[in-house]
Amino acid sequence: MTTRLLPFLVLLSLVVAVAGCAKQPGSSSPTADSAQHAVSDFSTDVLARSQVTPVLVDFWAPWCGPCKMLKPVLEKAAAEAGGGWHLVTVNVDNHGDLAQQYGIQSIPAVKLFHRGKVVAEFVGAKSDSDFRSWLASNLPK
Repeated sequence: MTTRLLPFLVLLSLVVAVAGCAKQPGSSSPTADSAQHAVSDFSTDVLARSQVTPVLVDFWAPWCGPCKMLKPVLEKAAAEAGGGWHLVTVNVDNHGDLAQQYGIQSIPAVKLFHRGKVVAEFVGAKSDSDFRSWLASNLPK
């Protein structure tokens, strides 16, 4: 299994280096909100849940600077959504299989799921206003 993941990990590290995310020693631990949104079972947390309510999935890593900038934007919007959509976070360091399955080549990568399928996505950090505009344009009616 390690030999199957090695090319992916090498590619991910190259992409992350190009995207500006560099692993920092002593990275901060996740916030309580981050842990609250962390994926436990992708099939249940995302695919099944998105059958009823859209689910926004944030693929991230704790050492990624742009991920740290985007995370509070997503968490604030999720808290204000009133259940209109749900946020699930996927740490690519812990869930490389999911990152590979969904073609994650650079982080942060955000995918909006509805009825079990990706209906919209973006890569990179967005400001609060840019994210809210993107979300308004892409949330299923």
